[in-house]
Amino acid sequence: GNQMFPQLDRELRFGYQLNGSLVLATNDTELKILDELMERGRKNGVQRLKIVQKEELFEMEPALNPNAIAALHAPDAGNVIPYEFAIALCENAVDNGVELRIRREVTDISKKGELFEVDVRHWEPKEYVDTREKMGKSADGSEPAGSGGGSLIYKSGIAVSSLGVIVKGIMMALDENINNDIRLQSAVATLFVAIVTAMLLFKPSGEKKQGPTVLKDLVDKCFPPVGSGEDAKVGVADMFTGGSGSWNAVKGVTVGREAVKCRYVINCAGSSSDKIAKMIGDDSFHIKPRLGDYLLLNRNQGHLTSRTIFPCPDPILGKGVLV
Repeated sequence: GNQMFPQLDRELRFGYQLNGSLVLATNDTELKILDELMERGRKNGVQRLKIVQKEELFEMEPALNPNAIAALHAPDAGNVIPYEFAIALCENAVDNGVELRIRREVTDISKKGELFEVDVRHWEPKEYVDTREKMGKSADGSEPAGSGGGSLIYKSGIAVSSLGVIVKGIMMALDENINNDIRLQSAVATLFVAIVTAMLLFKPSGEKKQGPTVLKDLVDKCFPPVGSGEDAKVGVADMFTGGSGSWNAVKGVTVGREAVKCRYVINCAGSSSDKIAKMIGDDSFHIKPRLGDYLLLNRNQGHLTSRTIFPCPDPILGKGVLV
C-alpha cells in the first residue's frame, strides 16, 4: 500500500508528503527492538528500510536528542491529513457507483441462505434532528411523508377533472344540434379551462435556476456552529467511533433502523473490528487499542527536522506496529 500513495495522490489529490521517518533508539535494548522492526518490515514488504548509526543519523537530523545512538530509516514513509484522505476515497467510491450511508452503527450480522443480513441503526446528532423538526422535515434526512406524493396526487386530480370538462366542452362545440351561441360559449369555456389547467400543471416551481457556484456565497449562507463543545466529554470508547463527532459526544438520536442484504461484508471497523468479527462467530482476535500524540513544531521551528520522528515503541505501552 505504501508504494501506491504517490500515484493515488496524483489521481485523487488529497495531499501526500513523502518525507521519510526515523524510529530512534537511545540504548542497547531499543537497538534490539529496531532489529525486530527491521525484520518485521522486511516480511511485510516495506522497501528501502535501513538502520543508520549515530554519525549518519546526526548528519540527517542534527537537532535530534543527543542521546540517540541509531535509528530505523524508512525513506518511503509519508504524511497525509487523514480526513482529506478518507474524504477523497469516499468521493472516488461514490463516483464509481458506491452508495455511502453515514452514521450507521452495525448492531447485528446474520447469515440467511447465501446472503448476509446486516442490521444497522441510523443516528443523527440531536442538534441536527431538532433543526430538521423546526423545518418540518424528517429527522432521517428525507422529506416529510406526503410532501412529494401530495403534490402528485393534487396535479393528477386536476388533470383528470379538467380532461373530463374539456372533452365534454369539445363535444358540445362540435354538436350541430346545439344552438350556435351555446356552441361558441362552450368552445370559449373549454379553451379557458385548458389554459388554466396547463398553467396549474406546468407552472414553474419558483426555484431560481442555479448559476455557477460561488464559494463565498455558500459560506455566507452557512449556519453558525451549533454548541460550544463544552458539554461533549469524549472518552476512550468514543475515540473508536469518531471522537468529538461520536454518538455520545453529539448526543446522538436514533432516527431509523435498516437491514442491508449482501454477499460479502468487508470488516474495516478499525478499533471495533473485533466486535464486528464476533457478530459472525469469529472470536480469533481481540483489539488492544493504543492512543498516542503527534507533536507539531511551530512554523518558525520547522527547519529543525525534515522527517517524521518516532521514539522506539515500548513493548507494552508503545504505538505498536510501525512498519
